[in-house]
Amino acid sequence: MDTIKKYFWVTHLFAIAVCAYFAAQTASTYFSMLLEQEVGVGARGRAPTAEAFQSPLASQREYAIVVD
Repeated sequence: MDTIKKYFWVTHLFAIAVCAYFAAQTASTYFSMLLEQEVGVGARGRAPTAEAFQSPLASQREYAIVVD
């Protein structure tokens, strides 16, 4: 009986660890819900067009040296 009482602190330590784990999971879920942003249909804007990807400075003459 004395052995059980002697090592009963291990049970308490395990119970504290389990409670801390669940408290951390609960807090994580709560704060993630607070920080989440809703994205609507119009929030993303228009898709980029082909003109947005073309460089206004580059032309075929500038690359002629590389091609030759």
